[in-house]
Formats: sequence, C-alpha cells, structure tokens
Amino acid sequence: MAEHNRARQTAADSKRLERKRVKAEALSERLDAAETGEDLERKRNWDYDIGDNERWEKKKSRKATRAKFELTGASSRAARRV
Repeated sequence: MAEHNRARQTAADSKRLERKRVKAEALSERLDAAETGEDLERKRNWDYDIGDNERWEKKKSRKATRAKFELTGASSRAARRV
C-alpha cells in the first residue's frame, strides 16, 4: 500500500509541477514581449495556418447558431405559466 501511495503521490506531484512550468513559461513569454514592445497576440498568431483559421471560424459559427435557440421543455413551460 505504501509503495502504491508513493507512486500515486509522485504522479500527482509531476502533474502539478508540469502545470506550474507551463504557467511560468507563459508568464515569461508575456514579460519578454512587454520588455521588447512586441504584440504577444500577433506573435502567437504566426503559429496558425489557414486550415486552423478555417476550423476556428467554423467552430465559432456553430456556437453562434446554437446560442440563438431557446430552451424548450419543462423549464420553458414553467416560465409561460408565470
């Protein structure tokens, strides 16, 4: 049991440390961009290609379409009674 708990603890610790590393890298990138006067969003966008952009636009349009519909069912019937 003790060995299992140690292995589990180690896995949780490694995940926590990885999250901290990613967060530190993002902060470092932000600070470097501010220091040099670069636009961070523009710099990040250089990594995307046309296909990525098309997929993103398609996803946004699907979300917008879904947001237009109202809820139906019991919740809307209860609202009409009031």
